[in-house]
Amino acid sequence: MILDIKTVPDPVLRVPTIEVTHLQMTDGTIAKLVGDMFETMNYSNGIGLSAPQVGQSLRLFIVRWTGRQLICINPSVEQAGRWGADFESCLSIPDKRVRVPRPSRIWLHWTDFKGDHITKKFTHMMARVIMHEFDHIGIELGSTPKLITDYA
Repeated sequence: MILDIKTVPDPVLRVPTIEVTHLQMTDGTIAKLVGDMFETMNYSNGIGLSAPQVGQSLRLFIVRWTGRQLICINPSVEQAGRWGADFESCLSIPDKRVRVPRPSRIWLHWTDFKGDHITKKFTHMMARVIMHEFDHIGIELGSTPKLITDYA
């Protein structure tokens, strides 16, 4: 099912996210949401989508880029490498492209559907896409995603 993509100034884009629970992972809730998110992302010609962008304040995002597909549940990121700025667009900030500084290399830690914890290094464009989606879910209590405050 294609979901509505929330755009600024929708308040859900500024609400702190909560961790996905084991129950949500095992009862089919997250599997359904992820399937709908991929359908929505493909329909919208996106390469990444976070749960807040479809109205769910969960620590979850998906990415599909050059044949690689990621489903990241409760992720965390370690940034490494040199920083560089490049143009990005966002499904939640339509019709706007801005230069955003990002690290060239990151270590991503996340949980998969089986509950396994995974750590993997990503570089260049894949690191950029992951960091963009992480901006949407990496909200600290009382703050707003940098992407939205700086560029919306």
